Amino acid sequence: MLILRRGNEVLLEKRPTQGTWGGLWSFPEVAPEVVLNSHLQTRFGVQAQRVAPLPPLVHTFTHFRLTIRTLVVWVSKPGEVHPGTMWLDRFDALGAALPTPARRLLDLLD
Repeated sequence: MLILRRGNEVLLEKRPTQGTWGGLWSFPEVAPEVVLNSHLQTRFGVQAQRVAPLPPLVHTFTHFRLTIRTLVVWVSKPGEVHPGTMWLDRFDALGAALPTPARRLLDLLD
């Protein structure tokens, strides 16, 4: 997952209605092999100013465990807001319909 930060704001994406955490807001996901700066520019219109990993987060479902690897990416400009995305103050984001792992990740931010 990517936690894009602009000051005290984070970028959330609406998940598809079908699938895990359907219809909830969460952080963007990216495959590990993706070139980060290219992806950020193409997908969100931003450039990374600083990147820091968070410790892996393990979330247990009924039938499997998911290990979430997260990068916190500070950006300097707002970037593009596409339908299904929004920038929210990180404390206001706690009031959004988030899956439990996203809430736990927000709690890890300083």
